Amino acid sequence: MSVLLQLVLLFYLYSFLGWCCEVAFAASQEKRFVNRGFLNGPVCPIYGFGVLGVLLLLRPLSGGGIVSLFFGSVVVTTLIEWLTGFLLEKIFHARWWDYSEYKWNIGGYICPLFSAIWGVACVVVVKCIAPIAAGGVALLPYWTKASVAALCSAVFMLDLCATIATIRKLSERMRRLTAMANEIHSLSDDIGEKISDTTMAVMSKAAQGEQRIIQAQQATEERIERGRQSVMSRIEQGRESVAGHIDSGRRAVLGRLTQATDANRQRVAELRSKISDLLGEHPFGENRLLRAFPQLTSQKYPDAFRAIREAYETRSRRKRED
Repeated sequence: MSVLLQLVLLFYLYSFLGWCCEVAFAASQEKRFVNRGFLNGPVCPIYGFGVLGVLLLLRPLSGGGIVSLFFGSVVVTTLIEWLTGFLLEKIFHARWWDYSEYKWNIGGYICPLFSAIWGVACVVVVKCIAPIAAGGVALLPYWTKASVAALCSAVFMLDLCATIATIRKLSERMRRLTAMANEIHSLSDDIGEKISDTTMAVMSKAAQGEQRIIQAQQATEERIERGRQSVMSRIEQGRESVAGHIDSGRRAVLGRLTQATDANRQRVAELRSKISDLLGEHPFGENRLLRAFPQLTSQKYPDAFRAIREAYETRSRRKRED
């Protein structure tokens, strides 16, 4: 039990040190504090798992040469990073980091550059930090270790649950945005189809009217000589009757079209207002994730997530300007 407690405490210690490294790196890049990491608290679990994996799996190499320890660390940490990225994407349908712009990357999850950085960091930890950390934890009384481990684990689990809840709310918001965007697209197509159908209907009625006039003219050609004025009067009356019929049909069709398009336009306006309200929301946990993972993308709702990201960046830019 004492060994298990020591491993748990070392896990949280290395997770905290990894978080410190991430924060320092982000500060050097963005010139401001960014709470990096999957969780809200000051821990990056991937660092804890990575270092413990190296310490446990490469124990035979810890007292040997640096080269063998380096390459062993590269293999272990690269596998952990790949597995973590793969599982996070499959579970949450999101890509949390992406090395696609780096040479010889594998699926964007891992790349030689960061694998080498992991290897160097683990050599430093194993040779310099691990002995001090293990010795310090071993000096703590049993109940102190048990109490600290229990407290850290409780906070860790609460933080994990809160983060998962935030991700689920974000996913639900993206689902609603996508559904409303699809409905707007469908309504726009419906308006276009109604306009097209109405135009074709009016043109069809006009063509039918012209055909009736031509038929009337052909049917009365033989009578023109016997009663030109009477025939021409009948043709004119026919023209007026057809024109009136076409105009009446056109007004009726356009009236129905106007009612339908007005209803669709009203619905589109309502949906756009709801989309604007959704994009205007900015929960704390969600904003933190967007800051912590600038390369975060959604595999399931890419367009909706892009809109949320753009809204967040616009708010952040305005806040910095103010």
